[in-house]
Amino acid sequence: MDKIYVVDGATLQCSFGSEESIFKVSPGRETYTNGQLQANTGDFKPMVNIMTFKKCSSPSNPAPVIGTDDKGRPQKICTPVITMPWINGKENTLIEGCPALLDNSTTMCIWCGKITISDDGQQV
Repeated sequence: MDKIYVVDGATLQCSFGSEESIFKVSPGRETYTNGQLQANTGDFKPMVNIMTFKKCSSPSNPAPVIGTDDKGRPQKICTPVITMPWINGKENTLIEGCPALLDNSTTMCIWCGKITISDDGQQV
């Protein structure tokens, strides 16, 4: 199956997050695919590119417990802490110096959550 380029407005999911998040391409980007800003593997900054997933159920997250989910697991405020670029980008297609972000790319939150792309954001 072909991998698809990720663009501004894609939908992300964290394995410990309670809700999906909307992805934002870094400010100042001038590269487009199908009329939409194209993402690269360097677009991983918390609260710039990757927004909150609302509540976090990671046992590693030191935030205070604010409630429990429907399975009784503790829930905390999600403040993503991502320190590494996305992996599995398209190495032979550079977008402003970094590999293009693909729909199978992933990154990790420091609280052990795996962040994946659930929708590439393309409106074709």
